[in-house]
Amino acid sequence: YHRNNNGLEDSEDYASFYGRQFERYYDRNFGNNDVAFITERLKYTKEQLGNDWENKVNEGADNYNKDLTTKRRPNANKSFYTKKEIQDEIQNWFGMNSFNIDWTKYKNNEKYRKQTNYYFFQAKYALRVKSVNKVSDKYVTITQKNGKEMTLKRVPPEESIYHNIELKNGKIYFYFDNRYKKYVQADGYELILDKNNKPVYIPEISGTYNYYTYNMKFEPDWFNHKKDIDLWKDFGAGPNDRTTYEQRLEIGDLSFGSFIQSNYKTLSEMAKSRKDNYFTYEELIILKRTMQTIKD
Repeated sequence: YHRNNNGLEDSEDYASFYGRQFERYYDRNFGNNDVAFITERLKYTKEQLGNDWENKVNEGADNYNKDLTTKRRPNANKSFYTKKEIQDEIQNWFGMNSFNIDWTKYKNNEKYRKQTNYYFFQAKYALRVKSVNKVSDKYVTITQKNGKEMTLKRVPPEESIYHNIELKNGKIYFYFDNRYKKYVQADGYELILDKNNKPVYIPEISGTYNYYTYNMKFEPDWFNHKKDIDLWKDFGAGPNDRTTYEQRLEIGDLSFGSFIQSNYKTLSEMAKSRKDNYFTYEELIILKRTMQTIKD
C-alpha cells in the first residue's frame, strides 16, 4: 500500500484491498488528527506510516502455490504462463536437468507447486550482471546483460550474515569478515558482491528473488518476509543449494538469527582472533548459550 503526496491513496504498484479498508477505517475514526500507529516494534505518525512504510508485493506472491499455467502474467497483454517458459527459465539459470518438472505432480501436489514456482521466479529474476559500474558504502549501480541499469541498496553486514556462510564437509561456517556484501532493490532483486565487487553465484549464498519487499528501514532477514524465508527453509536458494532442510531450519531459527545480529560486533571481534574469521553453527550455539548464561 502506498501513500502519495495527495494523501492515502492506492497506486498501480502498491494497490491492496487492505489498504483501502485501512483508509476508510482511519477517516471514519480519526479524521485528520495526527494520531500514532503502534506496531510490535515501531511507532509511526499518520504521515510516517504512509511515506516510510510501503509494502510492495512482487510478481508471484499472489500465486506462489497456484498452478501458474492457469494464471495470467501481470503485464500489459495479460498472457498466460506456459509450461515451456517455466521449465526453460529454471534450466537456463540453474542448469540442464537441475530440476525437471513433473507436470502431473505439479497439478496435484501443492508443496511441489510451491517448490516449482519458487524456482521459476528465482530463475526469472536472477540478476544477469554485465558490469558493476559504481560502488559506494550505501549503493551499487550495475548494468544487466539486457542493457538496463539498476541501482541497489546495501544491507548492513549484521543483516547479511546468511550470505557469508560456507558449506564444508557437511558443516556450515559463518564468516564475520564481511567477505560478501548484500544489495537489494524494491522489486525483489538481490545481488551479492565479493570484496573485489564481482557478482557471487555460489548456490548457497547467491542473491534470491523476494516475493515481498519493504521500503522502510532494513529489518533482519529472519524477521521480515516470512513467506520468503519459509520457502528458503523448505527449498533452499535453488535446486543446486547443497544445504539440507534440517540445516536451514537450524540456522534460520529466529532466536539464532537475532542472537547474531544483536551480538554481531562482539562476534566479529572474537572471530578476528581466529585464523579464518569464522564460527561454525555448533560453535555459535555454544556461544549463544554461554553469553545468555552470563547475562542471566
